[in-house]
Amino acid sequence: MNTETSIHQPHLDNIDFFRILFTIIILYGHCLKQLILIAGSQAPFFWVKSFTSAFAYMCDTFFIISGFFMFFSFHKKEYNLFKIVINKIARLWPVVICSIICLLVLDIFGVEYFNKTSWCFEMFLLHDALTHKMSAGHMWYVNVMFWGYILYYLIYNIFDKNKISYVIGIIVFCAYSILLKENGNQIEGYIFSFRMVRGIAGMGLGYLIAYLYRNCYPCIVKINDKKATIIWTVIEIISLFLIIKITLVKGVSISFAIIIVSFLMMFYSFLFNKGFLSKLFNVSWMSSFGKYCYSIYMMQYFPFFILKKYLWTREFVINYPLFNIILFVCICTIVGIITYHVVERPCKKLILKYAAKACD
Repeated sequence: MNTETSIHQPHLDNIDFFRILFTIIILYGHCLKQLILIAGSQAPFFWVKSFTSAFAYMCDTFFIISGFFMFFSFHKKEYNLFKIVINKIARLWPVVICSIICLLVLDIFGVEYFNKTSWCFEMFLLHDALTHKMSAGHMWYVNVMFWGYILYYLIYNIFDKNKISYVIGIIVFCAYSILLKENGNQIEGYIFSFRMVRGIAGMGLGYLIAYLYRNCYPCIVKINDKKATIIWTVIEIISLFLIIKITLVKGVSISFAIIIVSFLMMFYSFLFNKGFLSKLFNVSWMSSFGKYCYSIYMMQYFPFFILKKYLWTREFVINYPLFNIILFVCICTIVGIITYHVVERPCKKLILKYAAKACD
């Protein structure tokens, strides 16, 4: 642990709990938002006191998780910019193309309109990252993460390794100053798109957390008595409650700040196995299911538009609101799992295989 080349990515099964939970929250939010529009003034979602778009802040927590693992990727001695780009393309691009093709098919058959002039921006991971917003949708997260990786890798290699954490700290401070001032709300006028600012902030913060994790792990794990476990369990439960309540039921005026702080408290506890929940979810099956979350997230609009076209009539939505939400989440999960095995995993292997041959 004392040299740059000895830093290895930790295996943390319980972190996939966040991926699974937050993916479900995003699916729930997108579905509920549409069902409320369809039902209109007769929306029967009595459990929703004041539904907001706070569920969208789950993407900011995903950026933090990505930034955490980005730290360990950068410390692999065999990595360079070419390998970073190839690995990210192999990981992200196949499902992006699959999602675009599915949306184009829906447009051809008249199920849902897809802006054909924006497909190239989507395909090259540009919109809402390096360009202005070209189309509405969920792909912006992938675009921002891809370019965020490249940006931070360039920063990592430009500055002195002993000072890089300070440089990233300044970047994170400035980015979150913007986000917290606006409470995560959309604004324009910056050098980067607003969503790119969210990615830069989250990924940089994740990098700093990984830096502290690598350097402080031996000391922190020693502090693990029964009283500390009880305290951290309470913190985990309260943080989880706040995240679920704000994203699924009722938002507050400072939703963004509460969600970020609550997540950071849970993230710290899960990294060091401090509380009962972190220990409970630190099981291998979490990782087994967590690997599907990316495909589930990316393919969600394919079943969404089909259900919207053929099933979600006003009467059906009003009579069976909860059933429709559960059905949507289940179908998205099935489509995502199929996409992972048919597209994501084999295409990733194929791209990496040919990339390796090209480098020989």
